[in-house]
Amino acid sequence: MDGDDVLLPISGHENFLSEATWILSTNPDIAFVYTLVRMFGDFHGLTISSYPLREELVALKHHVPIAILYRRYKILNGLLYIENVPKWQDWAFGVSLLARRWERNERSEIGFIEGPGYGYRIHSTSSRI
Repeated sequence: MDGDDVLLPISGHENFLSEATWILSTNPDIAFVYTLVRMFGDFHGLTISSYPLREELVALKHHVPIAILYRRYKILNGLLYIENVPKWQDWAFGVSLLARRWERNERSEIGFIEGPGYGYRIHSTSSRI
């Protein structure tokens, strides 16, 4: 989570992190959990992650939201966020996560919390890819 982003309250839930943690702990077939993302700051509105994802949509749409929750042991077992990927870093990470599950014959459902539960600050002074 970026230092200038925020967790937003979600109706009927404590917050995105607590709900996503519960989803991951109760269903081993979930690869990651995400929520809708609301941009704020120099631009307002929902990001394009405003639709429920499935594994095949990740492959076809080249999109994984910036705010996902996944199991820590995936990182401890070698899954990396490759910072020098010049574009679509979040997508590359999500595809790597799903590909590792596929290699191990694990199911790869994607959890979704309606939200929006994540606030992504937009700065007009910084360069964006």
